[in-house]
Amino acid sequence: MLWVRNWELLDSTSWLINLMSLMPCALKGIPGVKTSLLEEFGVRLVSYDLPGFGESDPHTRRNLNSSAMDMLYLADSVGILGKFWVLGYSSGSMHSWAALRYIPDRIAGTPTLLFL
Repeated sequence: MLWVRNWELLDSTSWLINLMSLMPCALKGIPGVKTSLLEEFGVRLVSYDLPGFGESDPHTRRNLNSSAMDMLYLADSVGILGKFWVLGYSSGSMHSWAALRYIPDRIAGTPTLLFL
């Protein structure tokens, strides 16, 4: 089960799906980014907890393909008809790679943030 928090902006022009494995990512949004900044640039943010993190149940038989399919189903369910951006943060970066690999026709781009 995916837990979703959606900041709805009425005149948004771009969609961003936020992926983090920190607990609980869906409640945090993007660290250091305020809603007012997203509004200024017309970004609609959708954030959810990856399986086994935050409010989401673990699923032991999952793989990166199923992760990409989760993003696709999530995008469709919130009304994203075209391409969307995926932000991978920390270990969420491998899931953003999965989106590029398995659903490239729906991905506008995917910045990733990794810290060593």
